[in-house]
Amino acid sequence: APTEAMQTEAKWKKAISKKEQALVRMSEELALKTSGQHRALGEWLKANGDVHAVPVEWLELVDKDKSLSWNIEHAFHRAKENERKSEGTKARIALVAQELEDLKKNGPRKFDTEAREKKAGTSLLGRADAKGRRHTIGDLDVYVGKSAADNLALLRKAQAFDLWLHLRDQPGSHAILRRTRGRNVTDQELREAGTWVIEQTTGKRARELAGEKFDLLIVECRYVRPIKGDKLGRVNYTNDRVMSIKL
Repeated sequence: APTEAMQTEAKWKKAISKKEQALVRMSEELALKTSGQHRALGEWLKANGDVHAVPVEWLELVDKDKSLSWNIEHAFHRAKENERKSEGTKARIALVAQELEDLKKNGPRKFDTEAREKKAGTSLLGRADAKGRRHTIGDLDVYVGKSAADNLALLRKAQAFDLWLHLRDQPGSHAILRRTRGRNVTDQELREAGTWVIEQTTGKRARELAGEKFDLLIVECRYVRPIKGDKLGRVNYTNDRVMSIKL
């Protein structure tokens, strides 16, 4: 019979495989969105003026029952839509690639520990039933949600004395720093937490932004209130402290 260690390794490998498959699928999506086929078709239709004579590789992209002007407008609309969506796909690819790298680096044991914590609800991600990432600084844990909804869920499950962190002028860059009651968080620890939040927010751009300064807002969770009905996860807060962090 397979040992517990073997079962853990099998689950870890399965998790890696799922991330790899997701990366392949998203990369194919991105290739399609950035291929420029719709824009090229629009330009061709403008120049040639005949829906019925389009090259064979674009036949699926036109509707011959519709007018020339409709097809031109539709082609350019789809091109713009794909260009806009490709940015979101790139961001998701970067996130999943980082998760995959962490999975491989951390190994099956840490993967198992995190899975158990989430199931038991001992980590904030588990308690909030949220997706996101965790960074440990000694006995402190910093959590960043994967989406605005995840960030709100983390805030709602945080303790009143936990710290809410936010990068000024960076929408969605929220984090929760978990601490025990009465635990003083040093400036050095806040700086490390803030740097990690900047890296999570900026992703691959972090290297390009080296030397840039960011304002980190630090507020006890008791002073942070979600704006009712706001779908972007925005909040009102008071009693904030600001720390300038150079990346």
